Amino acid sequence: MASEFDCCVENYTDILQTTSVSPQESTVSSELEEDGIQSTALVVLRTCFVTMNAIFIMMANAFCIHVVKISRYMSIASKIFTIALAITDFTSGVRISVDMIAPSILNYWPYGEAYCQVSADFVIGLGSLSLSYLILLGIDRLVAITKGLRYHQIMTKKRALVAATMPFVVNVALYFPLPLDLRAKSPIPYPKPEFKAEVGACVHSFIYVRLEHFLIFLTISFIIPVIIALNIYAILLITAARHRAKVSTHLSKKQKTSLNGSILMFSLAMLGACISFTPFVCLLTYESATHQSPLEWIEFWFLWMAISNSWWNVVIYANSNRLWRKDAARVLRQLKRKICMTYKI
Repeated sequence: MASEFDCCVENYTDILQTTSVSPQESTVSSELEEDGIQSTALVVLRTCFVTMNAIFIMMANAFCIHVVKISRYMSIASKIFTIALAITDFTSGVRISVDMIAPSILNYWPYGEAYCQVSADFVIGLGSLSLSYLILLGIDRLVAITKGLRYHQIMTKKRALVAATMPFVVNVALYFPLPLDLRAKSPIPYPKPEFKAEVGACVHSFIYVRLEHFLIFLTISFIIPVIIALNIYAILLITAARHRAKVSTHLSKKQKTSLNGSILMFSLAMLGACISFTPFVCLLTYESATHQSPLEWIEFWFLWMAISNSWWNVVIYANSNRLWRKDAARVLRQLKRKICMTYKI
């Protein structure tokens, strides 16, 4: 009996030895579990961030459009250009909700290569369109100062609508000129769209684009518009300081407050656009110059810094223009009244 018991104990010990997990295997499995937990948490955080950005952009710009429409202090031309800028930013929010929320959850691009190209084009095209409308707003305010008495004859509604349409036409011509098959045959290589799961978006990759070709693209799409805009706003601020005494003689107190407030808020909006877009442009330049992808977390924050500019303008308007805040408060009171009447609160 003792020999049989010893034999069973030996067999049981052999089974335990063959089925036990080595310390190295247990360490690897625990690391995989931790990576899985971290990746799941990252996906949840990224999706929440993308979703909140989209909601905030759409709500802020919808509110901005309504405030501008009912404003008593803005001219017709200023209203048209500001609404065009807000529609551009609102479109950015719609694009985020359509293009980026599902890929952020799924960790892959479900819409196909052609739409990946369109989505990547939108990132650059909408940014360029925003700069164009800020340039028009600067020109409008410059005309208001230098041609005060003839301003309404020069900046008519028809001219403002034509001017607001032109940047859209130019951007469509620049950023959506060729379908994918013709882009592949082009002598100048187009940037290839890539879905980057860490970023949660389809973006242009300039790794395989030669630096001289990228600099041509960068000059047309960013450097020239920014130089024009900064010059216009510098001239605007200098002219406003020189004409301060002259403006005060032929404008009422409210008109003068409205003019000074609009100059300040559009100048700050232009400065905010430059601050938000420049890091992302530097990132693309790094890609083209070194033919290497940047760190994922840097790419994520720089891209989303540029996209988040779509709601910066509303915050700038509210903090820099007292009359805009007055109109916004009136809209909120009307909204509160409607809600109370609807739900009989």
